Amino acid sequence: NVQHGSSPGCNAKSSYELKNKDDAEDAEEQPNSLKSASLALEEVEGCHPAAKVRQMKQPVHAMEVAFQNFKKSSQEDYEILKNRLDLECAERRRLPNELIELKGNIRVLCRCRPLNRDEIARGLTSVVDFDSSLENELKIVGADSSEKRFKFDHIFRPEDNQEAVFEQTSPLVVS
Repeated sequence: NVQHGSSPGCNAKSSYELKNKDDAEDAEEQPNSLKSASLALEEVEGCHPAAKVRQMKQPVHAMEVAFQNFKKSSQEDYEILKNRLDLECAERRRLPNELIELKGNIRVLCRCRPLNRDEIARGLTSVVDFDSSLENELKIVGADSSEKRFKFDHIFRPEDNQEAVFEQTSPLVVS
């Protein structure tokens, strides 16, 4: 028996059996239509290499199509998220500016420091007097006991730490 287009695991036989060399020579002279029919039969049975290649390409093609669809969907999602991010960033810039405008575009803050060790050792006292009834006002007492009053948008007292200053000033710095 002679097998056409044989490959491992493929048992397709030709449509006729050759009995001797003379028959083989006669078979070569048969019209091309018989050979074409034999090849077609092998392709249908799935044993021809071209048929196997086509069978293997089908899942690959399906994966390529799925990947392209996924890629397109991911690109669309990316564009949506990017647009949303741009809107949120614009809103983030707008809101602090709006808050500052509502409070007033110019804000004056005052930070009074505590006396240092050297000043305390020399017996100096603070010239700044905080009136507890007036939160945003302070009084400076001069050497001649004269008083001057100042108003600010906010006053940081000597006991206020760096975190308190940051909390109050960070919205101004962001804008």
